[in-house]
Amino acid sequence: MTNFKYKALNNVNELIEGEIEAIDARNAREKIRELGLIPTKVSAQDDYDIDKRPAIRKESVNNLSLNNKIFFTSGLQDLLSSGIPIMEALDILEKNNRDFKLRAICEKLQKAIYTGMTFSDALEYLFKDVFGDVYIGLVKAGETSGKLEATLERILVLLKKQAYIKSRIIRASIYPGFLCSLLVLVLPVFAVLVYPSFQAVFREQGADMPLISQTFFGTLQFISNFWGLILIIIAAGIGAMIMLLKNPDTKAKIDAFLLKIPKISDFIQYLNLANYMTVLFISYEAGVPLPSGMELANKTIKNYKIKSKMEKASSLARKGNTLEKSYSETKALPSVFFSMISISEKSGTLSKAFRDISVTIDKRLEIAIDATMSAFKHLAMIILAIIIGFTYAAFMFAYTGMLGTLL
Repeated sequence: MTNFKYKALNNVNELIEGEIEAIDARNAREKIRELGLIPTKVSAQDDYDIDKRPAIRKESVNNLSLNNKIFFTSGLQDLLSSGIPIMEALDILEKNNRDFKLRAICEKLQKAIYTGMTFSDALEYLFKDVFGDVYIGLVKAGETSGKLEATLERILVLLKKQAYIKSRIIRASIYPGFLCSLLVLVLPVFAVLVYPSFQAVFREQGADMPLISQTFFGTLQFISNFWGLILIIIAAGIGAMIMLLKNPDTKAKIDAFLLKIPKISDFIQYLNLANYMTVLFISYEAGVPLPSGMELANKTIKNYKIKSKMEKASSLARKGNTLEKSYSETKALPSVFFSMISISEKSGTLSKAFRDISVTIDKRLEIAIDATMSAFKHLAMIILAIIIGFTYAAFMFAYTGMLGTLL
């Protein structure tokens, strides 16, 4: 038996310290929970300093795909729900996974937990940039409340929702993208093969090619001759846009402008609110205080203007205002949800209200995605029709002009 030092929260959230004998750190945590306490730090006596962490080295896993996050969360949730302890669950995931990143993550998390860290502490210290503040914050809330399995299940819903939205956008972009790619491949053929033939005939006859044809083929030739320079200019433009978006003032102006564009504004608003309400619901179910849950949910919002409204709502809630007043004064949510929140606050059914609002927002997001993607398709088709029409006109004018020189 080893003597372990611990820090834990009692039933009134007071931090207390003590010592306990146990086989290992995991067994020590179990004994501490049996005392009615929530362990925040467990370490072998004089062996572990949470600020130093000498035995754990941060790994080079800097990112993880959304599908891998879903696989990791789903597998961990299934194993924990089956009653398998966290250390064994991570070991099983490590040994039964082919992805080297997931294996490295599971291995390092096991080592960190063995030294006395909680699962959420290990995630935050080793892989904060990989999983993000929201994921780790929800895991921490689930651990603190003793509902880690249920919290992981709800996180899985959030991740799958994000994956579904991403796939919807990609699928809707395939057809316009295919047409644009086809056009990019076909037009150079005109410049390399067709244009020289027309040009030779006009030169032999001492005639001028029609203006529209000259403009079209001249543009293609310019692109063909200076494609490297054009790519550099495009890359520089993209780089400049990225730098501008990193400037808070510029991003705020762009985000505000996007919210004024019909269809796009609905898509952006409901995309942000869908993640926000899901995280708020999960955190509330895990026992996170409402203002803290709102602040955690705020981290999912990407649009500066919407985020600013939500931050003001969080501030009002933390000052003691009702949730309905916090949202209505800042207009952070659509007004249709105000009465629902007001009634649920009075009846003590906020959890149900959050779930219902989340479902409603998801449905509105579906409609917004369809509308936005439909508008995008129509816009792409119009642009393509203009380009094809201009190409056809240039070709026909050149062709009829060439026939005219031969008669």
